[in-house]
Amino acid sequence: MFLGYKVLFLGVMTLIFPFFASAYENDFPPYLAGKFPENCQIHALVADKESARDKGQFKSEYSLNDLGQIMTLRLDMDYAEETFGLYASLHNAQKKALMPAVVIADHPEFIDKVYWAYLNKDMRKDFIILTHSGDMGLMNGNQQAMFLLSAKEGYVSKKLAGFNIGEKDFYDYSTDNKCEYLHQSLLTTGMDNYWSYHVLQFIGTDIVVKNALSRYFPKWIKLMAKANNKAAVLSAKQQHALERDYLQQYRVLSLPKVKVVK
Repeated sequence: MFLGYKVLFLGVMTLIFPFFASAYENDFPPYLAGKFPENCQIHALVADKESARDKGQFKSEYSLNDLGQIMTLRLDMDYAEETFGLYASLHNAQKKALMPAVVIADHPEFIDKVYWAYLNKDMRKDFIILTHSGDMGLMNGNQQAMFLLSAKEGYVSKKLAGFNIGEKDFYDYSTDNKCEYLHQSLLTTGMDNYWSYHVLQFIGTDIVVKNALSRYFPKWIKLMAKANNKAAVLSAKQQHALERDYLQQYRVLSLPKVKVVK
């Protein structure tokens, strides 16, 4: 009799445990409550051709098919004094520019990875170009992400700074079939350092803060010598002071320095 009840209990728990597991939300990073649908996966791109990154006249090209049309993403270095920088440009098969070229870094050695993804729900391919900061130690995880987001006509570029950006950060957190980006940054007051977490969402060509999707956001965790998952309680004034260097980046403005590619 006891064995029978035990088997029945285990059977019931086997059925209901997945429900509780799916409803459970961790109270510390990486907040894995969301799903990873096809629309929110980012895919690494490999260059079709690329010259050496430590030589002059650097060029790199990535081609892919989008709705039956071939697009080419090109990264090239301009060494002229007035327009110096590493530029990204996007063209269709007829070599028509789909957006103005934008500066993404100072040198090709700063290129980390290039991805494509469906970010803003129009089912056209968007691009993410990651470049690292060149900092040392823990701060080496600082990155700049250039998002090339599809628009009605062409593409729009948006820049955002983050920390160790990768596949793990893009998922459908709210399970509403919209792609979210769990943004992580490392901020400092000069005396203390904090991990900062925000939920961002791609709406058209805008990247907007969507912290209201969870009671856990925004969140700040003090960086300590030992593992720490306890959220820090900060006043609005402290939050503003801590993130003053990031406030404009959260608004995600297009880069002001552009170069028209004919």
